[in-house]
Amino acid sequence: MAHGTQATEPFEGMTLTFAEESTITAVYQVRRVLAHERSPLQEIAILELERWGKALVLDGVIQFTQRDEFFYHESLVHPAMTAHPNPRRVLVIGGGDGGVAREALRYPTVKEVTVVEVDGRVVELCRQHMPEFASSFDDPRVRLIIGNGRSFLEEQAGSYDVILLDSNDPLAELARSLFDPVFFRLCAERLTDEGMLALHLSESLFQEGYLGYEAPTVRGALSQLFRYVETIPMPYSTYPCNWWSFIVCSKGLDPRVVRNPHPFRGRYYDPADHAWLFAPAAFIERLEALKGAF
Repeated sequence: MAHGTQATEPFEGMTLTFAEESTITAVYQVRRVLAHERSPLQEIAILELERWGKALVLDGVIQFTQRDEFFYHESLVHPAMTAHPNPRRVLVIGGGDGGVAREALRYPTVKEVTVVEVDGRVVELCRQHMPEFASSFDDPRVRLIIGNGRSFLEEQAGSYDVILLDSNDPLAELARSLFDPVFFRLCAERLTDEGMLALHLSESLFQEGYLGYEAPTVRGALSQLFRYVETIPMPYSTYPCNWWSFIVCSKGLDPRVVRNPHPFRGRYYDPADHAWLFAPAAFIERLEALKGAF
């Protein structure tokens, strides 16, 4: 479909479907194709799905749908934001749809949210077709930069209270440079002493890992830089295995403790259940040990 093509409808009597193949194959009925193009970096589609509403799809992989996006966005953002006593400066790497910025802006202590998104077309198409997310870029506290997140950290000298990594999976070439020890060190260097780093770890609790990016490898690299490296498992209906995971790291403060005087209660995240979101380390170790048994 050409750049700028308008929304289309299936022909009469035809059912248009979209299939995502991973550890499982999921098939969705498509009501409308709102946008579909290939940017210089990746294939981008915004689809309206039966039962799931609008969905952002990058290189054939669903990033989120309207119906269940709050599981992802709330789990990535709020544990870190709530564990910090006074988050003022937030950095988002990725997040071109605006959903992570939207959640971070819910805290009155936040003075600035810097979003560094590598693909400007994602931002433009989400502004056009997903304003319920991308309207966060209109907030005066948001600074949007189109560029490489790793290069941004290498070149700038500021510090942040919370860094949120909302990248593609490490399987995607665009995101591989955001999952290695050098990049994690850059994040640690840009965090304040009380700072929090949060990132997703995809479905790697169940599969063998992405090209060497297994969960133990990532956690091991982070453990060299942070005193606390805590894992949050999360259900997610439209992700492979219906299971996802996040990591929250800190050099000095235990992420399992609520400190923010303005905790946010969402549809999934509740500060009253904050500590229960984090899986015991022994459980994670047992789960990872099972991966090679089947």
